[in-house]
Amino acid sequence: EQFFGIVALEELTQRRLSDLVGSTLSAWRLLQRFDPAQPQVHVFNPDYEKHGWQSTHAAVEILHADIPFLVDSVRMELSRRGYSIHTLQNSVFRVRRNAKGELLELYPRGTDQPGLQVESLMFLEIDRCASAAAQRNLEKALQEVLGEVRLAVADFEPIKGKAQALLASMQKSKAKSKAQDAAAQDEIQGFLAWLLDN
Repeated sequence: EQFFGIVALEELTQRRLSDLVGSTLSAWRLLQRFDPAQPQVHVFNPDYEKHGWQSTHAAVEILHADIPFLVDSVRMELSRRGYSIHTLQNSVFRVRRNAKGELLELYPRGTDQPGLQVESLMFLEIDRCASAAAQRNLEKALQEVLGEVRLAVADFEPIKGKAQALLASMQKSKAKSKAQDAAAQDEIQGFLAWLLDN
């Protein structure tokens, strides 16, 4: 229910049951062990012999601590590289793990308990990758993009704090030498206030 929660029923009924089962089991295996410091990105061409299911598309599985901008950033990178997205699922799970990162329990959507990790599991089907090297290159590119997202999200609060301090400093400063300067100061203050109001 959680894994397919955002997928339209029409889309599900157009996919083969064996593919749905295969993608679900593959995602379940990915969830079994996870270190949030090392997000997982797996790109592969599903093959019945290797994976127990098959598809005419390549599969992309991503397990990452849940933070803003993950899905859009992955979509933009895939688009930039010329891949069409045929299926996109993003499930946010609340889980409890042991010290080794092994999955102990998966909680229903909306559960709010101390000690739970919130993780984003993305499953995409994209144009088939031509080779194993293309798969590894795409994994590396997606890891780099996700690293940039983590940096941006981590910088958000410090940057917001700097903007608040600058706005407070400008509001305290009453010395305005020229009317033009005053108008510019008002415009800057208005812009900072607008940014801080999201």
